Amino acid sequence: LTISNSTTAFVARQYEEIQAANRSLEKLNLRLLKKDRQRLQMLRTITHEIANHLNAIGMRVSVLKKDRDSIDSCTESLSKSVTAMTALVKQLLEFATLDAERPRLERCEADSLFHDSAAFGREIAEQKGIAFFGHLDPTLGEVVTDRHQLHRVCLNLLTNAVKYTATGEVRFTFCAGPKNNWRIEVSDTGCGITPEEQEQIFNE
Repeated sequence: LTISNSTTAFVARQYEEIQAANRSLEKLNLRLLKKDRQRLQMLRTITHEIANHLNAIGMRVSVLKKDRDSIDSCTESLSKSVTAMTALVKQLLEFATLDAERPRLERCEADSLFHDSAAFGREIAEQKGIAFFGHLDPTLGEVVTDRHQLHRVCLNLLTNAVKYTATGEVRFTFCAGPKNNWRIEVSDTGCGITPEEQEQIFNE
């Protein structure tokens, strides 16, 4: 049986094309698996944040039962929690799109971002009997961020700080940084995070 050079070349090309197609399919499969893991992580995160808001609502209801004079401040806090949970549920509904987890950047006043989260942190800290200190850098004006995601991050950090602090204090700060950057700092006198967990904490 004699096989011509042209036939051999054709078979070789077909083989290379098949191999290239297989490699492309493998890469696509890996991307889809990564996307699926990201969606599951986002679902866990949002569920956790909703639970935080529900806990905060429970605390405020307890305050109302004990102190009827605080109804105005508690009503405002309850309204903010309901608004935040509505935004979180909206994000859950957006999971049908591939771009649901992309941040929606906008210009925001640092003052309003800070005070909304600080009010929440102060309330849950006082409920537990620990001190709360908030500081907003006066040089920090307008910032660019995803308002809802930033609020979720702050509430999550503050909730964990209060949760794992038996006595002492929690500090919450918005600071201006170099080159138009800025940062959020949350510190507490709690038990801290083990070195092993520190290596994994930002992989979530």
